[in-house]
Amino acid sequence: MIDVICKRSTDGGLTWGSQITISAHTGGSTATTANGSGDVCLVTDPSTGRIFAHYLYSPANVGFAQSDNTTSTSSTTTVHPCYRYSDDDGVTWSAQVDIIGSVKTSSMYGIFAASGHGWAANDGSLLAIPFSYITSMGGSTSVIFIAYSTDHGATWQRGSTTGTNNPGENHVVKLSDGTYLISARPGSGGSRLFFTSSTLTGTWTGTIRTDLPDPSCNNDLIRVDPNDTSIRKDWLLTSGVSSTASRTNLTVWLSKDNGATWPYAWQVYNVGDAAYSTLVRIAPDSYGIFWEDTTQGIMQFTRFDLSVFKGA
Repeated sequence: MIDVICKRSTDGGLTWGSQITISAHTGGSTATTANGSGDVCLVTDPSTGRIFAHYLYSPANVGFAQSDNTTSTSSTTTVHPCYRYSDDDGVTWSAQVDIIGSVKTSSMYGIFAASGHGWAANDGSLLAIPFSYITSMGGSTSVIFIAYSTDHGATWQRGSTTGTNNPGENHVVKLSDGTYLISARPGSGGSRLFFTSSTLTGTWTGTIRTDLPDPSCNNDLIRVDPNDTSIRKDWLLTSGVSSTASRTNLTVWLSKDNGATWPYAWQVYNVGDAAYSTLVRIAPDSYGIFWEDTTQGIMQFTRFDLSVFKGA
């Protein structure tokens, strides 16, 4: 009974337009009959301007935990990784495209793209969407991979998987040296998980980042400027709740060395609970964070620039 919707801003997040439906539920309004969608992950092809909205489609009475390991587009016993696209900056959206046969195998049960955004090469030659799945129905063992397209979203392939330290929702960037870096939610909480690989289909090397506390929440990771070739080419931003045990103290951290260290922090919200967050670069030195204010039960968008990082 959940719809996927969006709102558009044409002034850098200062104001927002009316609600636009990307994917509407069908089948009525009861759990046993209604189909729904959720967990939206956006990526834009820079060369075409096409926006892809990847999301989880749930048949009636089936959720992530109740999903079996079928991989057919006609299955009504598992959730489906799907997307729609927009060629007019999010005003209108295409029909649903189901990619379950491309990214899911029979070893996967519940599967979904991490809400927030994916990653795209500057020329659109590679589009990447982060996925996670569980290895049994209702299970707690989680594995991640990056689904990618090399033909501007016409087809999608599955990258190599990693389940080290039970990672969950994740995000990926390509560093200035060509390395791919994944930041993932820890299954049991405590500290953020990082994974690196030279390719999306190679072996992922994992580390536990005790300098980035995480109680098990969906955070974000972006480059400060993916087009910068100066010293700032190594600068990254990550957002998350700065606690090992509770979803409190929403924070953005700055790294100047491709994520090796995170010495600079700016606290976004410290008077109540916060949860999921996602980052966006608006303009040079101007950024936004879209986040869940769970104290007030609303979504918030907060603009900031790099001057908030004292001493940086």
